[in-house]
Amino acid sequence: MPEIPYNSAAAGERVIHVGSTNLHAVDAQTGQELWQFKTDGRVKPTPSAADGVVNAQTERYLYAVDVQTGQELWQFNAEDPVRWGYLSEVVDGVVYVGTDS
Repeated sequence: MPEIPYNSAAAGERVIHVGSTNLHAVDAQTGQELWQFKTDGRVKPTPSAADGVVNAQTERYLYAVDVQTGQELWQFNAEDPVRWGYLSEVVDGVVYVGTDS
């Protein structure tokens, strides 16, 4: 597995999702990288996973990525800086995240 320069991780049963300058999925038993998703910048705070989707945010974007494949499902450009101090929350299929506006 490549060295990951930042460390925010969300653990599932078999996969750990790690935010760095990209989003990584790592096998929890072997430590082998399963996939890597390129983001526009540092992933922060900790990614969250629910219902087969991992959500990751950077300073300007919110990403939804398929947990199994690492393929982008959608992205949202917040235009204003995303509040890094707050975790995104998924409720009834809606992702909530704070911005500076």
